[in-house]
This record gives sequence, structure tokens and C-alpha cells, in this order.
Amino acid sequence: MNTYLRDSQGRWNQPTLLLIALLAAALGLRVWGIWFGLPYVFHNDEDFEILRALQLGSGDYNFSRISKGGYFYVLFVEYGLLFVLLLVSGVVSSAAEFGELYIRDPSAFYLIGRATTAVIGTFTVLLVYRLGRLAWSPAAGLLGAALLTFNILHSYLSHLTTVDVPLTFLTIAALYFAAKLITGGSARNYWWAALMAAFAMSTKIPAVLLVIPLLIAHIYFVSNQGGAIRQYFLSRNLWQAAGIFVAAYVITTPGILFYFDAVVANGLGKFAGAMDFADAGGEGLDERSKLANTSLFVFYYHAILESMSWPVFILCSAGVLYAIWKHRPVDVMLVAFAGVWYTAMASSTDQHQFFPRYILPVIPVMALLGGRLLANLASFLPRDSRRAAVPLVLAALVTLPVAKIAEKNHSMLKVDTRAVAKAWFDDNIPAGSKVLIEGSRTVVSNATIPLQNTEQNLRDSIEYWRDRAPGKARYFRMALNVMPDRTYDLLGVQSGDLRDLDYYKQLGIQYLVLRPNKYPGSRVKYDWPEFLEALHSDPDAQLIKRFVPTEENSVRSPLIEVWRIDSNVQPEGELQVTDAGSAAAGDGAR
Repeated sequence: MNTYLRDSQGRWNQPTLLLIALLAAALGLRVWGIWFGLPYVFHNDEDFEILRALQLGSGDYNFSRISKGGYFYVLFVEYGLLFVLLLVSGVVSSAAEFGELYIRDPSAFYLIGRATTAVIGTFTVLLVYRLGRLAWSPAAGLLGAALLTFNILHSYLSHLTTVDVPLTFLTIAALYFAAKLITGGSARNYWWAALMAAFAMSTKIPAVLLVIPLLIAHIYFVSNQGGAIRQYFLSRNLWQAAGIFVAAYVITTPGILFYFDAVVANGLGKFAGAMDFADAGGEGLDERSKLANTSLFVFYYHAILESMSWPVFILCSAGVLYAIWKHRPVDVMLVAFAGVWYTAMASSTDQHQFFPRYILPVIPVMALLGGRLLANLASFLPRDSRRAAVPLVLAALVTLPVAKIAEKNHSMLKVDTRAVAKAWFDDNIPAGSKVLIEGSRTVVSNATIPLQNTEQNLRDSIEYWRDRAPGKARYFRMALNVMPDRTYDLLGVQSGDLRDLDYYKQLGIQYLVLRPNKYPGSRVKYDWPEFLEALHSDPDAQLIKRFVPTEENSVRSPLIEVWRIDSNVQPEGELQVTDAGSAAAGDGAR
């Protein structure tokens, strides 16, 4: 009988039952609301891995996208199974129809991706338990797993088809095998640690920092074996692991062979000085990141704090200090990883790193160290008191995070202002109108209203991308086959391409779609505030509609304004300026 799961009488161990309950809670919180926004997608990063998976299915491979990826291999397998299922059932008859299905309504593809991320997030909770159980005790593992289960940031990111949760899972997996190495493991743990680290680096390139905790584990392993000094450098296990790491990374990220210099230059550039990027995409910067003097050290401190709430943050911070004080081998490895990752991310000068997701791999480590401290403190209590006190303390610690997770999940399911604006736009703005909107060439940014471009613009984009990026050209050719009835002559504009208002008036722009409160003070949208000022002062420009986020809207809903250039429009009827979203929205238009 497996004593890991059952006791001597064949009954489930209490830790096993508690772990199952935790995993069920973790999965439930992460699956709850994964259908938010669909069929529209309002997160700019979500489509990267999905499109790469579909691109791979069509026979193309993007060698140049190296800094993040890997997750698309998993999605490729899942979408392949979906294709076979739809083909057998007669829903589609070819790969082209399968691609057109995605373009027409991507809901199924996003639900599969989001559900997969939720499962990966849940398995990360399991790994935290296994790591805590291995290093200290089942109680430490359970409490650490509980603190991660109810972590606000980890729960939220587990709703998205992005690389951050898979990266964190692979990171903890690498640390788990490194911990096994420290606690009396074998050469096989070298191989698994190296393989997980390589997969993590393929998923997101900052995972190269895992080399440091893995080297620490190697040093302790050699020391525990009583090896000579030369074994620290000439160990066969070390060089086998290095070979596995390099081979696995190159196989999963073959583009590194062609773009190695660019990757190094880009990596060093993040620490060499501020870079003027055009646009950070649609995720929306946190308010703190809009301040030009905000330090990433401060930003990530607040990100961790907000993901935990004050009580859990204090416990986990104390757990880190306790680990430093105890400085056992696993303590040293985990604290070194968390410290190096935090310092590396916070030392960057890249404006694009003002997102909490970059610090996510540190959070499971802190949760584990906090759980370990709580378990050690509880060990001083009598057994009967401990059984009552620990659940009560844990419940008190996670009450606020659970409430915030539930609130966030519920809010995600509310209607987004962009969906409301889409319905209004189609009802009130003539088809074919020339519209300035955030985006690029033919693709509208997910940060704004999901309008559809005209057939002619799609054909122009096909010609543009025919030789530059055949995969994109193929995508737009499929899009032509599923064109909706309502399209607009869209001019996608990014910050780096923004011109003055008179230029767009001369181009014949009739309507402008803007997100005014996302531009002022933003590090990556320098020219938009001046453009807005010109719009407000131009007598030819009229604000005709505002979509104001309220409590009835999704948590990520932006404020959206629709402007009209009267000299370029022959209106059939005068539209009255209104605030959509709430009758109580009192901040009027002009």
C-alpha cells in the first residue's frame, strides 16, 4: 500500500485529504470565469501562444519570437485533438475551415487555453506542497500550498492563455528537483532539474536565472557526497545536466541559433538605459507605473503585497527572514532564487516590465517559506490545540484574499465597455466610415473597441505581408472568407506612429476611438496627451459618445470616447453626447 497517500489501514492520510480539498479549491477559483469577454478577447497577450499554435498547425514556425513561447506546443497538441474531433464529427472538412472557425468565433480555442492554464496553476499548488513536504514537513507543504491557492495574482493569471503561469510551474518544478538533489537525490535529479529549467527558459527567457539555484544545489550535492574540489567543476553529473539544458532549450527554441546576438543585445539593453517603446499593449498600466519616477523595486513590492494582502505578506516576509536565519541548504537555494529574480526584474529599465506578472515566480517561493514558518510555530502548540488553531489562523489569513479573488472573478464576467461600445458603434456609425483607432495596419488593439476592417484593407494587408510574413498573409486570406456584414475603413495607430490632428483630418478621418485616461503620464504613450489636447481645442471635433466604466462593467473596462470630425462627415442626424454605462456617471463630455 502506498503510505504516501494512505495509512497502514488503507485509509486516505489526513494530509492527502486536505491536499485534495486545496487542489479542488485552487482549480475552482482558477476555472471560475474563464469564459469572460468571449467571443471578444480584451487582453493583448492572450493571442500570442494561441496564434503560434495555429501557425505551427499550418506548417509555419516563427523562429524570431524567442523571448517567450513554449506554451504553444501544449496548445498545438490540444488544438490538433480538437481539429480531429471536429473533422470526424463533420463540423469542419479541412484545415482551412478550422482556421476560419477560429477567426469567426475564437471562443472554443480560448476556453481550451484558459482551462489548460487553470490546470497548470493548480498543479503548481501541488508542486509547492511536494516541495514543502520534501524539504521540511507535510504541514509546511500544505500551508504553503494553501497560501498559493488563495493568492490573488496567481489566481487571476491562471485565467489567461499566457506564459506566466506555465513559467511559474516549470520554475517550481526545477526547484523541486534541485531540492531533491540537495536532500539526497541522484544523478536523475540533475537531469530533471536541467530539463525543467530549459523548458522554463523556452517559455520565458528570464528563467535563465534558474542556473543560480541549480548551481547551488550542485554545490550542496557534491559537498554531501564528500567530493573533492575538482568535482565542483568536473562532475560528470554537472556537465550532463548542462548538455541536457542546452539541448532541450535549442530543440524547443531553435530560433536562438539564428537570433542569439539580438537576444543578448535585447537582454543587456533592459539594464543599460530607458528605451522608447511605442506601446505596451492592452493590458493597461497600473496607476503606479504611470509615474515617471516609479521604481520597479517599489512597484514589485506593491505587486507582491497586493497579491497576498497585508497579513499573508507579513507572514511570508517573516518566512523569508526565518529561512535566512536557519540557512539550511534548501533555504539558501530558495532565498537565493527569489532574491536574484526580484533584483533582476526590478533592475530593468524596460518600460514594458511595469506589469505584476513579471514577479509571479517569486510568489510560490514566498508562500512556501511563509507556510513553513507557520508550521514551525504551530509545532510549539499541544497537538489538540494545534488541530484547532492552525485552521483558524489560516482561515483568518486568507479571508481577505479569498474575498478579493471572488470579487475579481465575478467582475470579470460583467459586460466590458468595449463590448457595449461595439454594439453602439455598429448601430450608430455608418458602415465604411473612416475611423482612427489604436492598433497596427489591419489589426485593432485588444485594448479598444473590436471593430472589423474593410475587405479592401484586408487585401492591402495580404499584399503587404505576402513576402514579409506569409503566415500573416494566410491569416488575412482566411479572414476574407468570413467577413462580417459590418466593416469600417480603419486606420490603426500606435504611439510611435502618431501624427498631429491636422494630418488625420486631411486623410479624411471621420471618427476617432480613444481611451483618454490611459494616456496621461504613461511611460509608453508619450504623444497621446498632446493629441487629446488638440482634439479638445479643435472646433471641428465633436465628442459624440463616452462609455464610462461602472460597477456594472468588467473590472478591466476602459473609459472609451468616440469623436467625430464634422468637416469630414455628412451626418444624417445629430448624435447627442451621452455617457453609456450608468445614469450616475457625472463626468460630462466637454
